[in-house]
Amino acid sequence: PNGKSMWTNAGSNNDADDEKAFNWKFSNIGTTNGPTVVDLPEIEHGDVHGAQFAGPGVYLWELMRLDNVIHVINKYSKQIVNTFSVATSSLDDPAGDVLDRSQWGTRMYATLRGFVPITAITAFPNLNRDPGVMTIKSRWWGYTGKVLKVTSIRSQHGNTTLVCPADDTDDHSHSGSDCDPNDPATSVVDNADPHGLKSLQYLTGF
Repeated sequence: PNGKSMWTNAGSNNDADDEKAFNWKFSNIGTTNGPTVVDLPEIEHGDVHGAQFAGPGVYLWELMRLDNVIHVINKYSKQIVNTFSVATSSLDDPAGDVLDRSQWGTRMYATLRGFVPITAITAFPNLNRDPGVMTIKSRWWGYTGKVLKVTSIRSQHGNTTLVCPADDTDDHSHSGSDCDPNDPATSVVDNADPHGLKSLQYLTGF
């Protein structure tokens, strides 16, 4: 927020690929002196995605797509000061991706990826997942948050995929032309894959 440093993150759901957040401090000539590293612990699979400052810009939220939690980092201490879940009683696997904030940071928004995110070749299928947007209320100056609502964004143009059970030689679900649409076990899912978003309030002030 002060233009003197930059936060980046890295890490996937690979067990050997630890999730990290990095704070790069800029010198006057634009070079770096090496980052401060913050470890983002995996609860189960990790996969760090969206990062955004909540509240007045003291707390950085790091969204773990496969763990469905947000790690909260204090930008001054460079320490994780809170972790909270974005799963709800009706949505146990939202699979959040990108985060954005309202103008004053009192609301945070996250894109939710669908059944099998198209661009995630290592995604874990979940037929109960819908693409959409999650609205989170930022409380206590960004120290924690609470899910307010989830808006489902279903394809309006037949953007669907047939998903059938695993065959005898594989333990993964198959999709597309190898599915029999007449098989009762075949499911039709929305394969929308929302990514970036921008808060209208942030852009307009309204």
